Amino acid sequence: MEQRNAFFEPDGLDWARLQLKEAGYEQSTAAHLVRKVHEALAPYVHQDIEHTLPAMPVIAQLLQGKPLTEELWEPEKRAARTYTWVPVMARGVYPGHTVRVKQDAYGPQNPLASHNGRKGTVSALRGGVIVVYEGASGASMGTRHPPDKLEVQVPIQRRVT
Repeated sequence: MEQRNAFFEPDGLDWARLQLKEAGYEQSTAAHLVRKVHEALAPYVHQDIEHTLPAMPVIAQLLQGKPLTEELWEPEKRAARTYTWVPVMARGVYPGHTVRVKQDAYGPQNPLASHNGRKGTVSALRGGVIVVYEGASGASMGTRHPPDKLEVQVPIQRRVT
C-alpha cells in the first residue's frame, strides 16, 4: 500500500504555498519555515517514503515541545513495555509509586506547564501529591500536584500460553 502526502508530491511545495496563501501566510515566517522544512525533508521522503512518512507525527510532536506519547513509540518498543499508565484514583498512590504528570495536565499559560509528561516518584501526600522528578539534582522537596493531573505506572500482566 503506497502512502501519499500532498506536501511531498512533485508539486508539493506549490501546493503548500497555495495553502499558506489561502490562510493569509503568503509572506510570513510560517511560509519561510515551510519552505525550509520541505527542502530538508523532501530528499528523505523521495528516497524512503515507507519509513519517512510514519516519522512525521513524531517530528510534529517534538516541534510542539511535547513529549512523545506511547502511541508514537516504535511498535517493538510498545510491545516490550512492561507497564502502562492509568489515571490516579483517590487514595491510589503512596510514597514510592512512580507517577507521570499527564501530557495535557497544565495549559500553556500555567507555570507548571513544563511539568507535563514528566515522570517522577511520589515522595509525600500533603495537600496533593508531592512528586520528585527523575534526574532532579540538588535538595528539592518536590512539586505538588492534584491527583487528577497525574497518572500512575502499573505493571502489564501478560498471559503466558
